[in-house]
Amino acid sequence: MAIADSSDWDFGTGDFTIDFWSNIVTVTGNTNWISRENTSTGHSPWFFRIESATKLTWANAPVENQNQWNYTEQTGVWKHYAVVRHNGTTKIYINGTLSHSVTDGNNYTSNGGEVYIGARKYSNTVQQYIDGYIDELRVSKGVARWTTNFTPPAMQYDIISDLSLIHISEPTRPERIADAGVC
Repeated sequence: MAIADSSDWDFGTGDFTIDFWSNIVTVTGNTNWISRENTSTGHSPWFFRIESATKLTWANAPVENQNQWNYTEQTGVWKHYAVVRHNGTTKIYINGTLSHSVTDGNNYTSNGGEVYIGARKYSNTVQQYIDGYIDELRVSKGVARWTTNFTPPAMQYDIISDLSLIHISEPTRPERIADAGVC
């Protein structure tokens, strides 16, 4: 699924949150949950994925610095993931528990490009598809939703009062996009 280019995807140097529920069916190679295309380089200014089936990766601008941590995904299990940048530190939470953090003063801007859900556009080719489900994906520019451990949301997000930029309210695989909307 591709979401049109927008300045909403340019987080700049400010806070942001990307969070969602995922249930992976199989993990092989690189499995992307979400990524941003850069039309001038053919690469991604940011992406969040499982790398080579054994590492959790948050790659950030401007040169795709890949922050990687050892990680083994459990297939067939729903988990909540959150990437949160607050005051120059990006933290990865899994099921509400801090998993990893990295100092992050990067300026997340690009020369335009779509956001890909469940895949990544790399070298002008959409690839690195997820074999699994994504639900309740929310991207929030300017908002660090959590700065310490938290209880993951148990209900559907309220699309009207939420500051979300993307909202998917049904489990999604690349070939099945149910109820997706930009708000």
